[in-house]
Amino acid sequence: MAVDAAHRNVNTLRDRYAALGELLAADGCVVRSLDPPFDAAALAGVDVLVISNARPAAAGEGSATGDAFAPAEVAALVAFVEAGGGLLVAADHMPAPGWARGLAAAFGVEVVDGFVHGPGGPAGDAGSWSVLVFDREGGGLADHPVTRGRAAGDRVEAVATFTGSALRAEGAASLLTLPRGAVALLPAAPWKFDDATPRRDVGGWSQAVVLERGEGRAAFLAEAAMITSMGDGRGGRLGFDHPRATHNARFARNLVRWLAGR
Repeated sequence: MAVDAAHRNVNTLRDRYAALGELLAADGCVVRSLDPPFDAAALAGVDVLVISNARPAAAGEGSATGDAFAPAEVAALVAFVEAGGGLLVAADHMPAPGWARGLAAAFGVEVVDGFVHGPGGPAGDAGSWSVLVFDREGGGLADHPVTRGRAAGDRVEAVATFTGSALRAEGAASLLTLPRGAVALLPAAPWKFDDATPRRDVGGWSQAVVLERGEGRAAFLAEAAMITSMGDGRGGRLGFDHPRATHNARFARNLVRWLAGR
């Protein structure tokens, strides 16, 4: 398994995705960083490629414009999946979905470039983290090989996400379906909220979809912290170490196994 480090990524094995790398190495994966731009040579020998919050070369943290991937790289990734590769793309809240829009579109995935909150919108500060829990009882967590796993100890009962955005794709399976009343805040610039910030209804959209393309498989996540462990910038933890994310590590492990055809 390789984790992209060629696109000014916010999350790599060297930092916020170290916990993901450790989890998968313990599961038998050979885990490494992928530093060159995507082409057939760079992708040779990779079974599963993880891309998280890739940024365009000219983009700053507050920029919501630009595409992280050159057209030739998108074509190389499509060919990689069609030939049997596994692709996992995580694009978090605004501006990350905008940077990944071209790649997502190549796989038929539509993204909302915003900040997702549960029914009714944010409770208090719009810039605070929104923790959403998708479970079987509420219908937000799909019954799928990813959530069932290979054995009883792999079964996922719930997955927590942390703000993120929303996506959907015709013909794909939604693993984490947003509840009725979920909204996306669409500020003019990232983290710049006021009473006039537009809102979009994203109930029924998803924060995780999986699909098959040719001989391979792809997954798109609308939130990046759900598959790792990282600080929240305010003294707390997101991902595996969050108290409501008890099965997130299982979800991450099962997802990569499914992408690899294991």
